[in-house]
Amino acid sequence: MDKTDNRRSRNGKKSWGGNWKDSPTKENRGSQRGGQGRFSRSYAVSSKEISERENAILEYKAKETVCAMCGQVINDMIISMADKNGGGPVHFDCVLEAISKQENLKNGEKIIYIGQGRFGVVYFENPHDMRHFAIRKIIEWEERGKVIDWRTEISDLYSKVR
Repeated sequence: MDKTDNRRSRNGKKSWGGNWKDSPTKENRGSQRGGQGRFSRSYAVSSKEISERENAILEYKAKETVCAMCGQVINDMIISMADKNGGGPVHFDCVLEAISKQENLKNGEKIIYIGQGRFGVVYFENPHDMRHFAIRKIIEWEERGKVIDWRTEISDLYSKVR
């Protein structure tokens, strides 16, 4: 006989020996009742839906989008940013270059993307230690809360949630 069959806890209740499949907790109780638990829902995606989504992504990638700043084709739309003037897609590097030309950086300062369409002029006391820094200026490149159509189209194509 297995030792886990006779184990008892301090209060006299049966101990389950650390095997989660045998334990009647709320999280796995559904698996014992035919899949009605919290994690047991599954939504089947048909192969037709998968192929339609893949074709839509390929079709979108086949479109040639030109950067409004430099006039060259944008190969990776996912890392592009919205143009300040028209809202069209521009290369991330073009934006970084434009901001670098506008800002007069002092010794120990760099321009870094800090998220949500913003860049920062960041000061590093020790240029070899990137963990300690101070943000001296925040540059808002993209308007907060503004819905950008081409970015919404990309996120809809790649989203796994429907």
